[in-house]
Amino acid sequence: MNRKRKEKKKLISNLDTIFAVVITLICIAGFVNYTILRNKQVEIDRKMEVAKRHIKEYQADTNSIKVEIDRQISRFAIKSELKEMGSSMRERPDFVIERIYSADRPIALNASQLSAESNQYTSTSR
Repeated sequence: MNRKRKEKKKLISNLDTIFAVVITLICIAGFVNYTILRNKQVEIDRKMEVAKRHIKEYQADTNSIKVEIDRQISRFAIKSELKEMGSSMRERPDFVIERIYSADRPIALNASQLSAESNQYTSTSR
């Protein structure tokens, strides 16, 4: 009985210390995993920003190209350029111009239809 009195009582048992170490290791592993995933997320965010910047640059380039094409195709700009160059081309009224749509033309002609069309054009042009 005296021996039991002389022994000092442990505040924390061996099982408690093992449990505390395991919990600490789990927490450390969780924090390491969190930092790895967070760093990957930051890298992906940076890549997305770069991609968005490239998309905006391409859209701006596309818009400037469209504006340039519209400027070159503008019939008023073409008329003024022709006048400046002293071209012999003259303006035609719209009713003189015949518009041909693809639906009006046959898709494929056989040989007899081609010869008939060519004979029609040659006979009317004489």
